[in-house]
Amino acid sequence: MKEVYIFGHKSPDTDAICSSMAKERLDKLEGKENHKAYRLGELSKETQFVMDYLNIDAPELLTSVEDRTRGYSCRS
Repeated sequence: MKEVYIFGHKSPDTDAICSSMAKERLDKLEGKENHKAYRLGELSKETQFVMDYLNIDAPELLTSVEDRTRGYSCRS
């Protein structure tokens, strides 16, 4: 089963990061184990503070995505 990428905008702020993480969690509760949150850019100081305060890891940085079914690609 292919992985499903969940991410916000290219210059992620706290709500984009937390939204992708929340969506991943909800999807996994529904049994969608192949869904994973990513971030498309570096964390802001504010977002890093939130991650540190809550003692959670930020999503992995995604630097490139290629949609093999349509031939589109996306690079940050």
